[in-house]
Amino acid sequence: MKLPFLFLIAASAALCQSFDAADVHVSAPADQVKDSKHPTVAGFVAADRYVIHRATLIDLIARAYSVDADKILGGPPWVDYDRYEIEAKVKPGASEAALRTMLQSLLADRFGLAVKPDVQKAPGLILSLGKGHPGYSAAAPDSGTSGCQQVPGTPRQGYSELKCTNTDMDTLAASLRRLASPVPGQPLPIANQTGLDGMWDIDLKWDLKMVQVTANMSTSSNELIFDAINKLGLKLEHGDVPQPVLSIVKATEQPTPNAANIATVLPKLAEPRFDVASVKPCDPNSGTGQVRSIFGPGGNVTANCVPIFGLIDQAWGLKPVDPQAVLPESLNTRPLPTLAIRAKAPAGMAPTQDAIGQLIAPMLRALLIERLKITFHTEDRLLDAPVLIAVKPKLARAEDPTERKGCKREAAGAGRTAKIVCRNMTMADFAQQWTAMDYGSNFPALDKTGLEGSWDFTITYDLTAQLNSQFPGRGGAAVEGQASDPVMGLTLNDAIEKELGLKVKTERRQMPVLIFDHVETIPTEQ
Repeated sequence: MKLPFLFLIAASAALCQSFDAADVHVSAPADQVKDSKHPTVAGFVAADRYVIHRATLIDLIARAYSVDADKILGGPPWVDYDRYEIEAKVKPGASEAALRTMLQSLLADRFGLAVKPDVQKAPGLILSLGKGHPGYSAAAPDSGTSGCQQVPGTPRQGYSELKCTNTDMDTLAASLRRLASPVPGQPLPIANQTGLDGMWDIDLKWDLKMVQVTANMSTSSNELIFDAINKLGLKLEHGDVPQPVLSIVKATEQPTPNAANIATVLPKLAEPRFDVASVKPCDPNSGTGQVRSIFGPGGNVTANCVPIFGLIDQAWGLKPVDPQAVLPESLNTRPLPTLAIRAKAPAGMAPTQDAIGQLIAPMLRALLIERLKITFHTEDRLLDAPVLIAVKPKLARAEDPTERKGCKREAAGAGRTAKIVCRNMTMADFAQQWTAMDYGSNFPALDKTGLEGSWDFTITYDLTAQLNSQFPGRGGAAVEGQASDPVMGLTLNDAIEKELGLKVKTERRQMPVLIFDHVETIPTEQ
């Protein structure tokens, strides 16, 4: 009997290589907040553990199947909202491929996950043959190095250059995916429809045009790359591109319980410490270098004259200006006390890019406590914290209660405006995620709207007005000649009141505060 393909995927995952043991549980309520202090960590290996922090099921599927998150479709409302912790036992030297296979097995076993592969058209770019004389030539046989490289230094001269040697059209298309996408850091899918086989030499040059992104920031637009490609005898245009996707067919919100002896099988690991470390004060006249310590190749961690308060922020996961922490005044004297650190992480650590901070923090914290004789404690203090109330609500009930819930930032206009689009959100959820909406806020909001149920809403506000509200006088002025903005002058709080009929106020609440009682500015020897 031939089983349906979706069940084959779920079953095959369950039968393939698995973790020896795994602790899987829902993240703590504070870690459900999706802001800079609670980042998702997609997975890293430390000692005999594979660790994932604060990951949604979408994050886990993307990691397990090596697909972009936006190519994972369907699923119940919670799949891109609820967050989970995973700690699994692995054998030393497990490859990335093996870890993905084991994670697939874990998702099938603990979440009952079944997914179905499919193909769907999505907005993207299409590379095809154009008109005119080709500006590319067939590569000579055995011409050596193959690939496309951007020529360094050309942007400073007002143009950019991509040089491809002995390259096929698929490789050219992959390079253009990043360069020709209209939004920096958000590459569009691209399809090679040139029909050209063989290897080619291509030299592509295009002028750079400066476009305004915010009132005081600008970036290069690669829109002129389209004209340059046309001059080569090729054509690049926007269109629908077939993309492989995964559809979630089945998933359970609450993972199955851990084994009764999980604490014995997976005893808590001691926090990692640097194998060796040199900590020295910097010359006060040398100026500051890096703003934080950096994890480099071979497990080498360096801090180049970083202010001590910056190192503490990194080690304890604080924001640069954080009312939930009180530091000694001695750390703010001029010139700022700074440290140079050279340290070596333990062997066997293999962090992914988003996990580097998770590995540095505990090692840096232990080092600073030891060398700067730091003492600290936590106490509750009355602080101003946000409250969400209803004034004249004008919210729309969620159109589809099965739609994924959450709030996402989307591009809105050419630079000055920001847009937050929320779907299927309760007011309690929205209040909990407040620090992810307002980057300047340090506390979640308290929901006092009295509004029950789930809602769809959009908030559009002015970035400069928001910046000025937090740092008066620093937001910059409007750009001369720029078209008028319908939300000009609306801060985030203004927009919430005008567009949603809600209001964000503050009230004094007891909040936990980390008090640093003592911090030396001159490090001790080992």
